[in-house]
Amino acid sequence: MGELGEGFVVGGGFPPWDDPSPGMRFANELQAKYRPTKKVTHIMYIAGIIEAMVQLEAVRIAMQEVPFEKLRPADVLEKGVWRIKNLDTGGITSTPLTYGPEKVEGIDASRVDQIRKGKIVKVGLYPLRHLY
Repeated sequence: MGELGEGFVVGGGFPPWDDPSPGMRFANELQAKYRPTKKVTHIMYIAGIIEAMVQLEAVRIAMQEVPFEKLRPADVLEKGVWRIKNLDTGGITSTPLTYGPEKVEGIDASRVDQIRKGKIVKVGLYPLRHLY
C-alpha cells in the first residue's frame, strides 16, 4: 500500500509473515515444504493453521474419554473443544485459546496492529467484549 497505508490501524489480525514467533516460523516452514514455489500469503492460511491446531487438540482431549472407534462429532465438541484451556498457538493468536459452551471466541483479547514505515507493528491488545 506504500504511503497510502502509513498509519493504518487494524484490530483482530495475525502477526505478519516475518514475525519471529514460533507459530509464524511454523507457518513459514509449512509454506517452504508444501508450497515452495507459490506461497499463500492470504490471512486465511494462518486461520487454517489455527483451526487445525484446535481440531487436533479437541480430538486428542476427547479421545482421553472416548475411544477412536466410538468417537462422534458431539464428543469432539463436548469432550474436546469445550475442554481446551490455554492452548498455545506459538504466538499466532493474540492470547492462548480457551473454549467452553459460553466461550466460543477462544481468545481473550484482540490484537491491534498499525502500519509504521511500511511494516506491520503490534501496538497492543484490546479485551473482547463478548457481544454475541
